Amino acid sequence: MATKMKHAPISDEMVEALREFKARQQPVGPDGIVDWKSKLKVAWMHSSEPGLLQQLRNSHGPSWLSSYQLPEELEARQTDMYGATEAVLQEFLEAHVGKGKTFTTKKRAAFSILSDAQEEIAMGRGERARQSINRAKWLLEASR
Repeated sequence: MATKMKHAPISDEMVEALREFKARQQPVGPDGIVDWKSKLKVAWMHSSEPGLLQQLRNSHGPSWLSSYQLPEELEARQTDMYGATEAVLQEFLEAHVGKGKTFTTKKRAAFSILSDAQEEIAMGRGERARQSINRAKWLLEASR
């Protein structure tokens, strides 16, 4: 059975080097997508990106890059999925779930959020309801 390799977090300087590389790339295709990761993998194969990017290749490798998301991309994905970042969800969890708090368990908080989703569906707020359902799922996953 294959195990997923855990890499050390990358430095702020390496994140900035990735952002700069992405910014230098031209959009591809009619939808204007910038396939910067594929371009960086090719650059790594030819050793044409020296310095921090080459260090990153040596320490983390191309397979890591496939699943990596720049912080702003990750936050945008989380906001689309949950209506908030995971950091905000974690703050909610710490502030409202536990003994003596609004919800005694994560499960109760999830049920309350699902009840909100039902109301949002009834009001025609489908996208907001989808995010509420995903927040409830996140809470239930955090229970494990």
